[in-house]
Amino acid sequence: MGCLFFEGIDEIKTEVNKNKAVVFIKDLVFYGPTVNKIAGKLKYLIRHFDDPLDIEIRIKAKKIKDMPTIMVLEYILYYSLKNSCHKISIRFNPISKLYNASFLNNSLVGKFIGSNQSYARAKNDFIKAFESPNTIITNYHYRKLIKNNDKKKDNLNTAYSELSFFLKQRVDYEDSENYCEAITELCANALDHTESDCILSMECSNAIGDLSKKKFSILSVVVSNVSDTLFFDTLKKQHISNEKRFTLLDEALKCHGNYIKDDSEYSADRFYMVSAFQNKISTREQQTDSGGGTGLFKTINNILGNTHADDCYMLSGKEILLLKEDKILPENGYIGFNSEHNYISKIPDEDMFAESGMYFNGTMVYLMLVLNKKEDAINEKN
Repeated sequence: MGCLFFEGIDEIKTEVNKNKAVVFIKDLVFYGPTVNKIAGKLKYLIRHFDDPLDIEIRIKAKKIKDMPTIMVLEYILYYSLKNSCHKISIRFNPISKLYNASFLNNSLVGKFIGSNQSYARAKNDFIKAFESPNTIITNYHYRKLIKNNDKKKDNLNTAYSELSFFLKQRVDYEDSENYCEAITELCANALDHTESDCILSMECSNAIGDLSKKKFSILSVVVSNVSDTLFFDTLKKQHISNEKRFTLLDEALKCHGNYIKDDSEYSADRFYMVSAFQNKISTREQQTDSGGGTGLFKTINNILGNTHADDCYMLSGKEILLLKEDKILPENGYIGFNSEHNYISKIPDEDMFAESGMYFNGTMVYLMLVLNKKEDAINEKN
């Protein structure tokens, strides 16, 4: 197919009848395996049929697992429309429940589904909006494509200013500053370690506490980019090739290396994934082993105590690293990703990792932050 996004995704053969194809997804929850089926079927249809097809995607799911799945659907739709002549329509009507339903309603793909324009106009509007660096901002939703060009520092500064404005009525000043710094650092990390643009998408919604039944506000944050460089690739390459000196990694490998085996769930990729979060670890060319590399470490500090349950994670390729608060507490300048809070001589706990239901060729970070400092954070009508 010749599209970076679809690399790593297996084709799924799909029946075509008289230039029409129905992609029927029966999953009751819209999550990783769901978007994998959609991507696999579209990859097959685009790769094997040159003449225009009428493709209808019917999604039965009534519950959306999280915001990243909708962002992945946006990527799937964008690259499918951009790389084919097929007419693609989507039928998807999840139930409005707590904060989950609005992930679709406020997204670009949600607007595409609900568009009353002609198909040609709806397609053009979707592609134009997806590619535009202009910020989309409403009372409850924020989306920005941050270009990875010679003005990326200015682009990040603009995003920071917009985030401050977006959050100022929803959260105390100190937390607002912490959130802005954490989010823009994630964007900067994506831009610095790849040649790809970065998409920042956020949404404020109401949620209900399980025990207190008290309403509070949630800020869902997705930072994503499609790239042939996965999150852990550069650090792994620089360390193995001795391109840069990382004495901390050498020290940690005295323990971790005993567990990194072909038949083990703890792989080299997972080791480098957690290592990239450590203080003073940086793959940036101008920074040495003894300086820099505080960005992701500081990001963790800025969100601690404000995440919702254990719903935060990083996805790169098929690797998911969970950001569980009780196991990402920094100690002695390091993050253990384990109950002992020990990076050097303890490997991460098994429950800190998962395998994605779909290969994502790039990196996606998902944060769910509680915004309960301001009584007027979110209007009851949302």
